[in-house]
Amino acid sequence: MLQLATASPARVALALPCALIVAWFIMRLRMEYRLRGNPGVKGPVIAGNPFSAIYFFWEAAYMQATNQLLDFYNGAFTRPSSSTSSTHLVELLFATRRVIITRDPEHIKTVLTSKFANFGKGQLFHDSWSPFLGDSIFTTDGALWQRNRALLRPMFTRERVRDLDIFDRWTTRLVEKLPSTGCTVDVCDLFYRMTLDVTTDFLLGHGVGALDNPDGEFTRAFTEVQRKQMILTILQ
Repeated sequence: MLQLATASPARVALALPCALIVAWFIMRLRMEYRLRGNPGVKGPVIAGNPFSAIYFFWEAAYMQATNQLLDFYNGAFTRPSSSTSSTHLVELLFATRRVIITRDPEHIKTVLTSKFANFGKGQLFHDSWSPFLGDSIFTTDGALWQRNRALLRPMFTRERVRDLDIFDRWTTRLVEKLPSTGCTVDVCDLFYRMTLDVTTDFLLGHGVGALDNPDGEFTRAFTEVQRKQMILTILQ
């Protein structure tokens, strides 16, 4: 007569975390093996396990929600030991994913120019941002990106870029917003709203009035949707 062996709840509770630890260790070994065949060097690891990585991303999402994300990421580069405190590159390891955070100008130049085709945005980025930006040049790769770029190219001909009247007009409007009393003013907010006006005027033929109305519906909505999209991107 066959007898079915049943595991006690205590054994199951003990076996599950052990299995997860073994699986994580195996995935780490596979990642290390793949990295050995690639050129380059590794950056300091500031989160080397799923728990510290999850905490980092949740902390980053909180900082984004409280408008402190730039300071948070700058602080991430000082987390490694003092011997690497001036680094511009750090890494996080999460299961099979290797997340690289960089502020090195040469890295950014490589990603955006010299080897742009090798650094696609990927499906995850597209799925996160397409509800806001659609299938635009900001969310697509490959042939679709090339097609979007071709549609925008006439907007950036040499003649249009050399037409400085738009920039002069909005710069004058910006200067008018600066107080003449010599008091402190948040120029970051002014530059942000000026950028909205210049961009929409240049591309669409009419500004959205962000400089004149900081609490305008479009300005508030555009700022809020970017803030929430960044939170979703970080958590994904």
